[in-house]
Amino acid sequence: MLELIQQENWHGLTVYVAVCVAIVLICWVFLAMATFIDMYYGRKAAKAAGEGLRSRKYRRTFNKIGDYIRVMVFASCLTS
Repeated sequence: MLELIQQENWHGLTVYVAVCVAIVLICWVFLAMATFIDMYYGRKAAKAAGEGLRSRKYRRTFNKIGDYIRVMVFASCLTS
């Protein structure tokens, strides 16, 4: 990336940044999908076991997504 800045290749720099952002967004989408799949099968297992469903479980799902996103942001900060 520094080479692109030094060469003043702004188009190449834009493409590089766009690709990096796209990769991160794709990872976040897969992460959210995996968390919702986990929630679906957790609900299914709870119903099979005869347990009641409470809204606390849904909040845990969204908290889990937030935690995973924070870890990914932290990891991306370390790699850049």
